[in-house]
Amino acid sequence: MIVAQTPRDMADPPKPPTPQRLLTRWEEFLGSIAAGLPLQDAMMKHYVTRAEIEAKCLVAAEQKRWNEARAAARRRNWSVLDLEDVFARIGSGLTVVDSVEAVKPGGYQGFHDVVTIDPELNEQYLKALRLRAMHVGEGILDIADDDDKDTLDTGGKSGIVPNNANVNRSKLKVESRLRLMKAWYPQVWGDRPTTQVNVQINHAEKLENARARSREKRAIPSARNLLNAAIDATFSEVVPAGTKDGNQAAADPLDTTWMEG
Repeated sequence: MIVAQTPRDMADPPKPPTPQRLLTRWEEFLGSIAAGLPLQDAMMKHYVTRAEIEAKCLVAAEQKRWNEARAAARRRNWSVLDLEDVFARIGSGLTVVDSVEAVKPGGYQGFHDVVTIDPELNEQYLKALRLRAMHVGEGILDIADDDDKDTLDTGGKSGIVPNNANVNRSKLKVESRLRLMKAWYPQVWGDRPTTQVNVQINHAEKLENARARSREKRAIPSARNLLNAAIDATFSEVVPAGTKDGNQAAADPLDTTWMEG
């Protein structure tokens, strides 16, 4: 969805008396917008039509420059002292809207542009919000400790009865402020995240793997057994040929056929 950058009923300027490139007119036009010149006056001054503005803003880079020029125009109405005054009021517990209206009525949009674009001012703004959270936190104790209207004197047979409406109202105030404090300053007032780890162990599978490793270990002779077998083979007595169980058997007659002849 494409949204028009300028009001549709805004009048277009006439053609420039001397031909000028759109690039030159566009640069000067953005400069006038950033300087605070009203849009209609800037269009008439630099002969920039609505169609040219819409065409330029179709390009992402030019759209960014167009937005920055308009934001700069809104920031021109603010000074450092004005901003510090607003931050002090926010830190004292006032809302942002009330703080801005007290310093510069109707200037909330310009204030928003300043504190969101400038990193240093944004940090001061966040600090003011944290101070406000602390201020509201101290007020919670006063609300919770206030028991002046917790009971009602009916003056009849019932005598003094609990004022449940007032108690519930105080409870609502405390809970609402706690929620706001968590949003403003979650590092201090937010809930601590809890992490739960579920570990599942398959004992049957682990037991079967252990049995398999045991069988493999028994099938492979250990180094100690191999060493003992080698020692026994080295130092065992050699039984001569022609003997049986170490007993001398009858010797075969010598072959003397070679001597004959």
